[in-house]
Amino acid sequence: MPPTNNKVSNYIRVFNIYIKRREQIELSEKYADSIYILSNSLNYEFGIASSHYSHARVNLFKGNFKEAKNHINEYINYHEKNNDSLRLSNGLFLLGKSLKMMGKFDESLIHLYRTATISEKIGDNYGLADSYNTIANINKSLKKYNEALEYYNKAILIFESLNNVKMKAMLLQNIGNVYGGQGNYKEAIKNYKEALGQIENLDGDLSFNKSIILGNLGGSYNATGNYESGLEYHLKANVLRRRLNNKRSLAHGLAGEATSYINLKKFKDADKSLNEGIDLATQIESINLLWQLFELKALMGKKKGDFKMAFENIELSHKWKDSIFNLKSNEQILELETKYQTAQKDKEITLLTKEKEIQEKETQRQDDIKKAILIGLFLTILLAGLVFYTLRQKLKNQKIIAAKNEEIKVSNLKKELGTLEMKALRAQMNPHFLFNCMNSINTMILRDDNAKASKYLTKFSKLVRLILENSENPKITLQDELEMLNAYIALESIRFKGKIDYTLDVSEDIDKETTLIPSMILQPFVENAIWHGLLHTKNKTGKLSIKVYEENDILHCSILDNGVGRASALKIHKKTKLKKKSMGIKITTERLTLLAKEKINEVVKIIDLKDDKDNPLGTQVDILIPIS
Repeated sequence: MPPTNNKVSNYIRVFNIYIKRREQIELSEKYADSIYILSNSLNYEFGIASSHYSHARVNLFKGNFKEAKNHINEYINYHEKNNDSLRLSNGLFLLGKSLKMMGKFDESLIHLYRTATISEKIGDNYGLADSYNTIANINKSLKKYNEALEYYNKAILIFESLNNVKMKAMLLQNIGNVYGGQGNYKEAIKNYKEALGQIENLDGDLSFNKSIILGNLGGSYNATGNYESGLEYHLKANVLRRRLNNKRSLAHGLAGEATSYINLKKFKDADKSLNEGIDLATQIESINLLWQLFELKALMGKKKGDFKMAFENIELSHKWKDSIFNLKSNEQILELETKYQTAQKDKEITLLTKEKEIQEKETQRQDDIKKAILIGLFLTILLAGLVFYTLRQKLKNQKIIAAKNEEIKVSNLKKELGTLEMKALRAQMNPHFLFNCMNSINTMILRDDNAKASKYLTKFSKLVRLILENSENPKITLQDELEMLNAYIALESIRFKGKIDYTLDVSEDIDKETTLIPSMILQPFVENAIWHGLLHTKNKTGKLSIKVYEENDILHCSILDNGVGRASALKIHKKTKLKKKSMGIKITTERLTLLAKEKINEVVKIIDLKDDKDNPLGTQVDILIPIS
């Protein structure tokens, strides 16, 4: 098991929630930054590796494939060094997926076959099915439809056994892609609509999945010559894609949109869509999308009768197409596929040997790429531009990290100051409360009520123990706070001869053992409700209700009593001989304000409860406690 850090783990969990929502990608990126900054400050290597994985997912979604690849390699190197097969498999899968999106199918398959081998070996069925699905997608792109269907069927069997409706729906749309590739558009549309129906019945925001299916429906209708329907579905899909800020998906959708416009002879709209698509594909270095977009631009030139435009763009299209479909790539893919099938049958071949073979092929492939890069002035200029962009981004990131490190230092200093101030505040509050309890025990002894005094003393000793245990910690668990509160109310109930009836309701969503709050934060408000509200009620049992729930990293605590209300309590207080004002609520409010750090405008809100005739029904105190 890897080492754990609760704060980093919480950031990772929040990141995973936001990355799944897709449209909140910028917020996801901020949490990925936080994972790195905190882990780096703690020298927590596992957390740093996890931050690379998080940044890779963000960049992959945004279409920054080159940057995503750099982060993934950092993640893979860490887990390969620590022999963590599951996380290594996850990293290899993400790397394969990013290379696929860049149109580098041969490189992608190298990592996906390796992922499938590891997943099968360690029993990771979900990872194995994901690998099969992506391998099938590549085969479909290469028009190897039989192989694609073989891997899709393997994946769909696994997802059915896992009862994963969402992935089954996406596989249905992938199978629709195969039928579309074979020209069977009627069957393709049938699969797409079935997939869309299943997705729409699921809870949660599935805009990304819907955009894929809608785009495929648009492509199928275009292929049948129904360009009006094709354009309708493509426009619906692209509305979702723009909201999701996924560059690759939007570039692909713009190609479909442009196809409809061209065949409807709306050339101005088509040119706008194609230019935007080419700009996006260039940004993300997607070779296969550039090939398709320039081919569409050539088609538009032909339809318009502008043969110069058609010739220039068909040349550009062939350039990008040839970089993908060359004989050597197909030979490498066939060889890798054969080796993978052999490895599945022969379990005696070790993973280490297979990795060595892959590394040798990767080294040879890198040599070929280096030779190709030296050809042409255009590539030299492009490389210089990329270097300049990378250096600028690195400098920008260093400034961001330095600013955030400084922010953490300032925050830590404020936190230490706040801890000292809170200890001083508690020192003023606790002696007053303890004196009241001791006075009650003394009264019972003087009245010869020894049994009640003994019972009261037992509960009092438990409360003192809880106070002493928690006094050294600036924060305690919600469970400990509630246990201490229960002990206090029990003491008061005995002292006031059972006149107090109380309920405590904590939301099931809250983990009381891991939720941290300042100690003795609720007791002053409960004490105030009892002494100034419930104690003065006549001919009825005083009722006290405490409710606790969490919302947006803030713990909401509501304390309700059916006492005489603040106005009556003030009048009673003025008539008593004791004129000293309790500092408990004032001190607690100051503590909460200090902890909130201006994030919450009003940490304590007191509401006078009244009936229709303006008669007092009691008091409600709402307390907001930051817990993140």
